Amino acid sequence: MNSTVEPRRPTDGWPAQAGAGIVLTLLSAWLFHLQAAAPPWGNFQSDLRQHLRLAHQFWEGRIYIPHPGFHVTTLLLAHASGWTPEASAVLVLALSVAASYWITLRILKFYLQPLCRGTLLALLALALSLVSAVYAPFFSKNIYLGQGTP
Repeated sequence: MNSTVEPRRPTDGWPAQAGAGIVLTLLSAWLFHLQAAAPPWGNFQSDLRQHLRLAHQFWEGRIYIPHPGFHVTTLLLAHASGWTPEASAVLVLALSVAASYWITLRILKFYLQPLCRGTLLALLALALSLVSAVYAPFFSKNIYLGQGTP
């Protein structure tokens, strides 16, 4: 009788890991679409439409944006694909969420693969992808300082 434990393979749990990533990406794309849409579909407290206006002004050289990565990427994709800036923003943001999930999953696999099953790693990565700061006025006077997701 062999009493050794078989090591986990890196592919253990890949259906759950891929499925969680796909669901997270599609859900994110839908939510970003609602944020980018004009009312009545997009009645969310979001600054996405404002950032798209700023992107156009930046592109035309009328304003300066200190960190224009999102703005430039969105407009480059829109110009290259012929899509609207709103659709391009949705894709850029959803793929950013997908990349964040994948990077988080890879880090968890690196450190926890011997201890956890692949399905648990997928759930942990999904939970970490959904973590968000809660604005507490008694703690932070400015909503933008030090608050965000992993």
